[in-house]
Amino acid sequence: MRMVRDACQGTFDKILLISNDSDLVGPVRMVTQEVGLPVIQCSPDTNTNKAFIGVATDCIILQPRRLSSCLLPNEIVNQSGVVVHRPETLS
Repeated sequence: MRMVRDACQGTFDKILLISNDSDLVGPVRMVTQEVGLPVIQCSPDTNTNKAFIGVATDCIILQPRRLSSCLLPNEIVNQSGVVVHRPETLS
């Protein structure tokens, strides 16, 4: 609902929706067809839900290698000098 509200309020010029849930096809359709703003649907799964095809402006797959290239180092030091460790696994 926030995506539709924000689109109506003009708070973005395009949005990246990370979901493969077909329950969001209706809101995506509202944003693309009624408001006229682009929505790129990014599937965290190995394929794109076919329900988004022709509704979202574009459909892409979020590939694991893309995510791994975005990870922070195993250890960083914040401005206060505190060492922060990246979790070993995602929960």
